[in-house]
Amino acid sequence: MERYNLAVYTTIIGSYDHLKHPMYFETIRSQADFFCFTDQSVSSDVFTIVPLKSQWGSPTRNSRHPKINTHLYLANYKYSIYLDANLLLVAQDLHRLIDEHLSSADIARFPHHRRNCLYDEAIACIAQNLDREDVIRNQVTRYKQDGFPRHFGLGANSLIIRRHTRAVEQFNSVWWSEYSQGSQRDQLSFEYARWKLDLNVSEIPYFWANNAICIRFDHNHQFDERKHWELQAVGAQTPLSLIVRFKALLKYFAPPFLVDLFRVVRNRCSQ
Repeated sequence: MERYNLAVYTTIIGSYDHLKHPMYFETIRSQADFFCFTDQSVSSDVFTIVPLKSQWGSPTRNSRHPKINTHLYLANYKYSIYLDANLLLVAQDLHRLIDEHLSSADIARFPHHRRNCLYDEAIACIAQNLDREDVIRNQVTRYKQDGFPRHFGLGANSLIIRRHTRAVEQFNSVWWSEYSQGSQRDQLSFEYARWKLDLNVSEIPYFWANNAICIRFDHNHQFDERKHWELQAVGAQTPLSLIVRFKALLKYFAPPFLVDLFRVVRNRCSQ
């Protein structure tokens, strides 16, 4: 297989997450270089560990600087795949991801599973106390005054695939400028930046939390990579694997009694 000039990377700031090695690393190790930007003492025989200084005011904002500014951290690469640290990479062909999802755009990400509007997302962030209300309201008021439309689209930025073009570098810079003066919820500034620059963004047609590319875990989730039942089930065509795929849907959409039922079935299958 021809090697693309590709970097896969994540960020870990503080004790919020644990580094997760790709499930099929032996399959994909020749397809990319792997980096972890962190302020923690982390060791890995998979990722190159890059020390990151805390200089942006909070752990969340410190983690966003390499996430957003790929052109500053991975300038020698033509492509990059960013993953939040609570995602486990399970894809077995990274080059195929690039070919499929960057065929008509230089950036690809998952769509948001509930909303397609920045203004609705801002209301949800305020309701969930995800950032200061005044900061969010000031940001979206400025966007409204600038003419940013409703229902322009909304992404789940937990995974971002990029081709490192001049246009993407410009987008990164505008995104960071908006992010650094606005909310720490980077979806808000992402949408405005791509609208402002009229940059086409491809949507990866999967539910963002549990799919053929990555599996989401709760933050700060620790597991045994060899024995944990969730990992064993990911690649297997068994009833248990279907339960794993269904887990995220239950978490986000099901009423509490169905979640309890799922736990019972899961425990019986894993015995």
